[in-house]
Amino acid sequence: MQKLGVGFQPPAQAEYGPDAYPSVLRRITSLFLLIGLVVFLGVAVAGMIGSVILVAGFLLEQAISS
Repeated sequence: MQKLGVGFQPPAQAEYGPDAYPSVLRRITSLFLLIGLVVFLGVAVAGMIGSVILVAGFLLEQAISS
């Protein structure tokens, strides 16, 4: 479990010099994760807004018909 990054981990030692910058692989991975998170949150917000509009339209139709 420790290799997966789950559970308690001691603080990482600070790096200095040229090694202090993240690797290209880490940067690319972070970019794809950020894009995925933005897309997921966008779809979730759009779904919530759509469901509110759908329910509001249904309730409006019910109010008009009665």
